[in-house]
Formats: sequence, structure tokens, C-alpha cells
Amino acid sequence: MPRGKTDFLLFFSFIGGIFTASFFAQYYYVSIPLFIISLLLFLQKQEKRLFYFVLYSLIFSAIFFASFNYFLNYQNRVLKKEFYFENKSFLVKVLDEPREREKNIFVKVKILEEEGFHGLYKNIALYLPTDAEINYGDMLKIQGKIQTPQNTGNFNYRQYLNKENIGLVSVYPKFEIINKKQYENFFEKIKGFALEQKQNFKEKIKNNLSQDTASLLNSIVWGYKSDIPKDLSDNLSKVGLRHITAISGLHITLISTLLMESILLLGFWRRQAFLLSVVLVSFYVFLLGFPPSAVRAAIMGGLFLLSQNIGKPTNLLNPVLLAATVMLLFNPLLLKYDIGFQLSFLAVLGIIFWSNFIKDKLKILFFNNENYFLNIISLSISAQIFTIPLVAFYFGIVSLVFLISNLIILPLLPLILFFGFLGSIIPYGEVFLITIWPIVKLIVLISDFFSSLNFSFLNIQNLPLMYLVLIYTLLVILTYFVYKKYRFSSVKI
Repeated sequence: MPRGKTDFLLFFSFIGGIFTASFFAQYYYVSIPLFIISLLLFLQKQEKRLFYFVLYSLIFSAIFFASFNYFLNYQNRVLKKEFYFENKSFLVKVLDEPREREKNIFVKVKILEEEGFHGLYKNIALYLPTDAEINYGDMLKIQGKIQTPQNTGNFNYRQYLNKENIGLVSVYPKFEIINKKQYENFFEKIKGFALEQKQNFKEKIKNNLSQDTASLLNSIVWGYKSDIPKDLSDNLSKVGLRHITAISGLHITLISTLLMESILLLGFWRRQAFLLSVVLVSFYVFLLGFPPSAVRAAIMGGLFLLSQNIGKPTNLLNPVLLAATVMLLFNPLLLKYDIGFQLSFLAVLGIIFWSNFIKDKLKILFFNNENYFLNIISLSISAQIFTIPLVAFYFGIVSLVFLISNLIILPLLPLILFFGFLGSIIPYGEVFLITIWPIVKLIVLISDFFSSLNFSFLNIQNLPLMYLVLIYTLLVILTYFVYKKYRFSSVKI
């Protein structure tokens, strides 16, 4: 069997075991036989020799069962203890940038010098008032009710926090700042520096644009999604533009495309453009403060850049599956409880399988000429093909006008990213921010207009998981026929 198909089965078996254990462990008597049958059917077409057919079947089945049990053991290991303190005091340190929300601030902290707490149980999720001035690296003394996260309804809040390596939670405890910005090593210093600059960039945008446009631009460029007013956020979901506010695989891929195009236009060779783009994307992730979601998105975007560097049709599926396998090996809870991981992974898969098909069908809009704007639109629409069902599952909204709104906005998104970034970081960059204000305002106006139309979206509440599986099964079948015609081609810039 060819090496590429062997690698595919290796990654597919591992991820399949994690997936089955995450979502269908209680239906193991159905899900496991289905996987084994699918594996045998695939192998039967690839390997006609009986010995190797049996050998491959045993190996890949063993990998599937190993990853299945790996997830269950990992899940049981992180959930085995219960803690409850009514009025306990701890000395803690802020581990990440506080996340501002509508009603509170979410702060991840680590317990310092306290015996009996190990692993994720040294980390606490604090919910503090919105006026709390807390920064990364601060040392706090907290006092109040601290406990193991409690699940509510069908939502497993405990595992949701476990995937961020958090084992305890405290809501509105008393707190006192003991020391500000206590960095212990070089990495903490550069991360602290990056987060300070990022906060300055955010304030610069807020001081030069109106509230709605400033919040939207800060979300697009710097990932501050919680700054967007709820009505605007809802409108973006209804018109299918919510994805532009998240630092995802699609986001980084668009930035990578913009960088490659710009550097190639300056006369650099493709290899030089690739290396410069990797450096600049890494610098962008540094300025974001190395959040895990951005790091994972950068890995996915980096694979896209690699395909552009090679400059010929390339099978990107195995590298993407390898990246996902490595991430899940370190934290198998990501597959079920990290929406950002799910969306980034599916977006890149959509690009791999669908971008050239979409580009071919949209060429008529560009008089059959392949150009930069056609690439941007085809990338974005193809990414959404695989993510729309998941968005409907989590957020209960399906936009019926997403194609129109994306055709209008997506060609302008690289300009927003480029000038928004420059306007934030360089002295006297206000002129760039003012320049792109009309474009950002256009997104707000389009969202308001289309969302006001009764036919623009569908509300789908409580979509059953089995329905979601059925939708993706049909999508995979459809994708197979697209693949047969268009193959795995890199998107030419």
C-alpha cells in the first residue's frame, strides 16, 4: 500500500478513536463495528494480498482501540477528585490575559505554594467584576468559595475547563493584588510585553473609531470578540460573517495569502516569500500573546503556506491530520470541548477539498480570469462549507444570505487586516485607521440590513448530534465526488 495511504490510515485511526470515545462511547457496540467495517472496506480496495490485509487491519484497529481507551483514561484521570472550600484563601498568579465578558472577567490563575494540589487542580478559573484591573503575571490573594466545576444540564462545564488545564472555579471571590506583573522567566517576560503592546493597540483603535467599528476592528485584528456589542454579534451570525471575528485557521490562512501575494509583488522569489510570511505570521501570533487558539490556527495556516512554497499540486490532507493528531495526543479533550479547534480543523479541510471547485465555479464573475480576489473568495467560501453545520449545531443559526454577504465583504477583509494592523502598531498610524473606517462601517451596515430581513436566516435550536453526524456523512460523500474531479490541489496565488 502506498506510503501516503498508510499515513492517512494511521492518523485517521487515531483521530477516529478519539472522536468515537468523545461522542459515542455509550454507543460503542454500534460505533466500533462501523469503524472496523469502514476500515476493512477501505483496506480491501487498497491491499489485495491476504497477509498484508490482515496485518494492516490488526495494526490500524489496535491504534483505534488504543486512542479510544487513551481518551477515556485521560478523561477519568482529570475528573477523579472533588474539592469544595467555603471560605478558603489562596495566593495565586495570573497565567493568561484576562478575558473581558459582558457580565464579568474570566481569569485563569495558578495556586502558589499550596500542598495537596497538583496538575490541573493547581489552576483556578476566577470570575471577577468587570471593573477589576487585572493583568497577566499579577500575584493575587483570593478568598471565597472555591470548588470543582459543577455541570449544568447537558453541558459538561467541568471537562470544558479541563481542556484548558483548569480544575477549580471561584465566582466573585474577594481579591487583593499583592504584586503586579511578576514574570519568572524569559518566556513570561516576552509574553507579558506582547500582551501590554496588544492592549495599547486595542486602546489606539478605540480612541480613533466609533464604538461599533472599533469593537469590530479589534475583534478582527486582535481577537477581542467579547468587545463586540451583543446585537452586532448576533447580526454577524445571522448574515454569515461571524467567522471574520475569530482568530481561526481561516483567519491565519487569509493573512498568509495576503502576505504571500504582497511579498511576491515586491519581486521576491516564492521560497523567500514563504520564509518571510512564516516569520511575519509568527510575529503576529507573538503580538497576540501566544493564545493556544492562535498557535493552533497558525499551524494550520503554516501548512497552507507550505503548499504555496512547493508551488505544485500537493496532498495537504496528511499534514493536516498529522497536526491534529499531535494536538490531540497532548490534549484529547480538544476534539470535543474546543470549538476553535473544531472550526479551524474543519475550515482547513474545507479549503483542501473545495477551494478549487469553488474557484472554478466563480471564475465567470471575474471574466474567467484567475486573480487574487477570486482566491480570497474561494478560500473563504470553501472553508465555510465544512463549518456551517457545526455553527448551526452550537449557535442555532444558519444564514441564508452568507454567500451574498461574503462575496461583498471577503475581498475587503485583507485590506482591513493589513491597514488595521499597520494602523495599530506604527506611530501616527491613525491615518490608516481612518482610511479603513468606511470599510469596517460597511460590515456593520450590511449586517444590520440583511439581518433585518425575515428570510435571511433560520433558527435551529437543539440540533441533535445524530443529525449533525448525518449531515457530515452526506457532506463527506459529496466531497468525495468533488475530490475525484478536482483532486488535492494547492490554491495558486
